[in-house]
Amino acid sequence: MADKDSEEEKIKEQLAAIEKELAEALDDDLAKVGEDINNDSATLQREKDLDRETARYRANALDRASTSLVTIGVFTPMIGILYHSSVVAVIQTQELVGAVFGCLVVAFALHWVGRGFLETGFRQ
Repeated sequence: MADKDSEEEKIKEQLAAIEKELAEALDDDLAKVGEDINNDSATLQREKDLDRETARYRANALDRASTSLVTIGVFTPMIGILYHSSVVAVIQTQELVGAVFGCLVVAFALHWVGRGFLETGFRQ
């Protein structure tokens, strides 16, 4: 009986050692998988941030262009009229109104496209 009990004890000890080794191996594997997931998540976040910044850059560039167009197309003729500039005096009223209106329309379109870049950049 004593031999049987000692054999059972040895088997139990061996099983406990095997379970311990398996648990350590699983912990190491899980830690590595968790680290890989964190690295992938960080990479995806950087890509998302880059896409957003690119959308901001494009939207800002288009907005600056639309602001410049408003300045050139609207404010410059107004200043020319105030100071009785010879260039504005040569242009007929209909041409001036058409140019101002055209500049406003194109400026609005540029601003609208820039806003579209922002909206798509932040939806991702």
